[in-house]
Amino acid sequence: MSTNITYRPEIDGLRALAVISVITYHLKFYFNDFTILQGGFLGVDIFFVISGYLITSLIKKEILSRDKISYLNFLDRRIRRIIPLIIFVFLVFLPIAYIFLLPQNLMDFSKSILYSLGFSSNVYFYLTEVEYGLENLSKPILHLWSLSIEQQYYIIFPIIFFLIFKFFKQRIILFFLILVFLNLFLMQFLGNLKVSPPFVEENFSLEAKTVFFNFYFLSSRLWEFFAGTLVSLMEEKKNEANGNLNSFLCNFGFCLIIFSMFFYNDRDFHPSFINFFPVFGTCLIIFFYKEVGNLSFLSSKIFVGIGKISYSLYLWHFPIISFLFFLNLGLANNLVKFYVILLTVLLSIFTFNFIEKPFRQRKIISSKSFYSLITFFSLILIVFCTRIIVTNGAHERVPEILSKKNQSKVEFYNHRVYEHKKESRSVILVGDSQLRAIKFDLKKRLKNSNLNYAQSIFDGCQLIINTQRVDKVSLATKLDCDIKTQEIRMDFLKNHTNSIVVLGGRLPLILSEERFNNEEGGYEGKMNDFIQNYDSSIETLEQRNALIEQEYKNTVMKILKLNNFVILIYPIPEVGWNLPRKLMNLIDKNLFKLNKNKFDEELEKNPITTSYDIYKKRSDKSFKLLNEIQHPKIIRIYPHKIFCNNKIHNRCVTHSQTDMYYYDNNHLSIKGAELLNDIIMQEIKKIVEND
Repeated sequence: MSTNITYRPEIDGLRALAVISVITYHLKFYFNDFTILQGGFLGVDIFFVISGYLITSLIKKEILSRDKISYLNFLDRRIRRIIPLIIFVFLVFLPIAYIFLLPQNLMDFSKSILYSLGFSSNVYFYLTEVEYGLENLSKPILHLWSLSIEQQYYIIFPIIFFLIFKFFKQRIILFFLILVFLNLFLMQFLGNLKVSPPFVEENFSLEAKTVFFNFYFLSSRLWEFFAGTLVSLMEEKKNEANGNLNSFLCNFGFCLIIFSMFFYNDRDFHPSFINFFPVFGTCLIIFFYKEVGNLSFLSSKIFVGIGKISYSLYLWHFPIISFLFFLNLGLANNLVKFYVILLTVLLSIFTFNFIEKPFRQRKIISSKSFYSLITFFSLILIVFCTRIIVTNGAHERVPEILSKKNQSKVEFYNHRVYEHKKESRSVILVGDSQLRAIKFDLKKRLKNSNLNYAQSIFDGCQLIINTQRVDKVSLATKLDCDIKTQEIRMDFLKNHTNSIVVLGGRLPLILSEERFNNEEGGYEGKMNDFIQNYDSSIETLEQRNALIEQEYKNTVMKILKLNNFVILIYPIPEVGWNLPRKLMNLIDKNLFKLNKNKFDEELEKNPITTSYDIYKKRSDKSFKLLNEIQHPKIIRIYPHKIFCNNKIHNRCVTHSQTDMYYYDNNHLSIKGAELLNDIIMQEIKKIVEND
């Protein structure tokens, strides 16, 4: 007996809405400085609800008609639906990755492929502590974390549902309703789990792992699938007679989704109770939808068409965006974004018709042929990915300067104490991500000394009391850079008096409210937020600069009053373009047989540098501010003296013949951090010896 369920075109329309929102979010479209669909990542939650609804409807019908579930048949349909296209996408992008990715990125890509083939890419990104968001475009298949969650759900749900249906049939709706709310509250609890001082490494490692676990694992997403299950189970109880109320609730559900996508953003804690609104909205639409009315467009040909290819669209779009990012092909340009959409659509139409549809049908591809093909191409991927990992990213493809590891492991712990030797002075690193880049080498150097190491580092957030970072348009506050956060950071420092505080960050960025343009082709793109006061009421750049200058001075003086020394790090020269990708462009494209001598000659003849005059112009306000802060316990360090106007007149260098000094467009690499820390350690040594 067929287990097909009645086709509902509006479900494909909802899929279209979900995938459009996700792609728009990843491409980051702007309109008058407003980010369109800044909460578009919530489209994934819509997919989860739809999956829960459809899978439940399918299994429910099979149980009612046969009193059992053909589990292997169910898994076969899911595998035919999902796996062929994944393998095809991997086979397309792995050669591209081999040509264009750096060894470390290629290794990471290969590992994520292997985990994805095992339905566990979410586990990989959890173990490697990858923070989901636009900052991680260097992970070409990061978006597959959600697909792994779906695959894991498909494996366990038929068994769970069958047992509940068998033993709790009369109370099954209540049973799943309880599960939804229990899981929802568990997710919120895990997301808000914080540990208490003294901010030791082990505690904060646990906290960070809990946050990543909450994001990446099925245990925090089951309620979304089960919400779809509830809709399927309650369909028989729907009152068709009350048309006006049904129409209102359906429209209300759509409003909840649109509100969430426009007014939530990736700075909001996620997943959390905020996910309830798009999930509930999706449930209302599925339950109350009618083909006539305000939402009839969901059943239109164009939305249904997009919905049918939504799986292909989802799989293709993020790797395309990621590789354009690697190739530095101007994703800030809306025309390029249009071409990304066009390419994604064309590829999706092709793969839907020639990969998805044929492989779903046993009449076209028998089970024996299907699993033989899947096994064969999976083995090809496994062999090549394993070789890449064993050879450290096939490092022989690239010159020495690009084969070295240039970035330390990223950690997202903010307040942290690594060692606590009683009666010993502490060195505390305080700042934003620019200082995070130097922390690993500095911590290593301090480890064998008689000094403790501690930090208060928040990406995109310098320590400036009484200020907060807000969105330019919505004025939504960045949660880890609000006034409360700054107060917590100061309280952290109060626990470490008589210390040496290394203070710095990207001052030119927040004073100019513009990302760096080296005026030679390297432009980072728009800046969407700025520093504000407690009520975000300051209207002009000049007034906001005055606030920053005053409160920065107050911050330094407060630190000094704690009987601390302060080492002020002046602006680190920015680059404007991604240095590794810029260096990759110098390589002869016959990368399968690297001409090392030719590359070395090109690098020596045309080194990648930036203008020292542009640096001075951009940093002028920052120098004036820092110079005005006077105190006998202030030590000043000038990074530009390391990189600018010495090796090449009036230029700032970004590399030597063998080492990069940056790992992207403004953060110092391991080697760059070592050069800066040489000077910092000299000053620390003087303080300790003379105090």
